[in-house]
Amino acid sequence: MPLSCHRLIETYDLSDSFNFMGKSHNLPSILPNYDVLLMPTMAKETFGRVIIEAMAAGLIVIATNAYGPAEIIDHQTDSLLFERGSAPALADAIRGLMEADLQALEHMRQSARHKVDSKYELSLVKKQVENILESMNTNHDHK
Repeated sequence: MPLSCHRLIETYDLSDSFNFMGKSHNLPSILPNYDVLLMPTMAKETFGRVIIEAMAAGLIVIATNAYGPAEIIDHQTDSLLFERGSAPALADAIRGLMEADLQALEHMRQSARHKVDSKYELSLVKKQVENILESMNTNHDHK
């Protein structure tokens, strides 16, 4: 039987560093109060909107190395990835952040913000969608 997140935090002596806040409907107002977002999902996340929002707020994300998170995060550049389903790998990632120097953490935060601004900003995404739709329309007209 898998251990709960609370139990894992106790097992790895990380209790002083975690606050489980539960469900929230206003993520953008809450994220700036935190430094790290844990996304240890076992689900097949197709796109990590929460990850993008956290990175935009300057949080370092620790997420599973599968599906959507693995497509968004550049490991050790703008956030961290760990082996899906591996509690020891998650604990190692958390410890690594706790032991990192402030300059390295700030560089990771800045890289995360830059990625969101240059790749996932809403106006850029809208333009990419428009280009795809126009291309599809052009290809359809030539058939």
